[in-house]
Parts: sequence; structure tokens; C-alpha cells
Amino acid sequence: MALLDIEIGSEPNDGLGDDLRNGAQKINQNFFNVENYTGGASYFDETYKIGSPLVIEEGVRTKLTCDNGTIVDGNLPFDFSGGMWNATTNKLVAINEKDRIILEIRFKASASVNNAFFDVEIDIGGTLNVISAQTNLFSKLAGVEQSFNTLFVYFTGATFIDNGGDIFINPINGDLNIYDINLVITRIHKGR
Repeated sequence: MALLDIEIGSEPNDGLGDDLRNGAQKINQNFFNVENYTGGASYFDETYKIGSPLVIEEGVRTKLTCDNGTIVDGNLPFDFSGGMWNATTNKLVAINEKDRIILEIRFKASASVNNAFFDVEIDIGGTLNVISAQTNLFSKLAGVEQSFNTLFVYFTGATFIDNGGDIFINPINGDLNIYDINLVITRIHKGR
């Protein structure tokens, strides 16, 4: 998706730049590329709700799932015809090397202890395994609902394309109840 340069010549009206028609065609092509190669979608889980949360015990690294019960298409890039999250394998989808992706992992949770904390990881397997991780801390008391929005920005490569990306939650201190899971995935740059 290389953007096209409009040739402007070396000085005004020297005849070396693009004519108006060619310049306009390049502008239109650039807008087409931006419009069709960037964008994303929001995936909502309908399985884990407040009355039936995903329960993860302290120290048990657990794969996060999302059943795609509701999908809000935010102008999905056309080359992600099957979506950016695979609800069958519960994996992030990568299709192109050097894509730049923003991932927001949103959910509500409560913990069994005060000052609980947990890690959120993206694991693509292979020799790289965990490509990004963040620690989240409960600021509210045990048993009190708290909203989380963990943000990752990453590039995709061959291992990611081959294996997909698993999202893991690892409670370091305390058990967790997680529900209202929402994944917002946006490609902001198509690799070239």
C-alpha cells in the first residue's frame, strides 16, 4: 500500500510535474489505499456475563476467549475477509507481514483479594512466544467490579501469521472473575 507521490517539478510551471489529471488520480488512489487497508472491528463476547463470569484462579495462566456474539464492523480492512478475531480458535488473526495493529482488550472484573494484580499477554508461539505483556492492578476492594482497558500496539510477522495470537490472563495475586469482554482491533498501517 505505498502511497503515490505527486510530482511537482523543480519550480512552478516548469512542465516536469504531474498534470492536474494525473495528480488527481494519485490523490484518489491514495485515499482508496487508506480507506481500504486501514480500519477494524469490535468483537463482543456473549458467553461471560456478570452472572456467569470467566473464573481464573491465582497463578493459573488462562487463555481469554471471545465468542463474537456481537460484531461491530468499524470499516474492516478488505483483506481481513474472515475478520481480525477468530472465535473458533480464539486467536488474533494476522495476514500480512509488518502490519501495525492496535488492540484494546476491554472487560469488567472483580478480584478475591485487595490489591490484586494480573498480567495480560499476547503469545504467538514459536521462538518468540509472548510478544507483549502488561500488568494491571485493582484499585478497588476485593469483590468490587472494576473496568479494564488494556492497550497493545504491535507489528505482525511470519510467526504471527502462521500461529495467530493468543491472549492470556495470568492472575499473580488473587482469583479473578472476568466478564463483558470486548476486543477492539484496528489496523493502522498495512505492511509493505
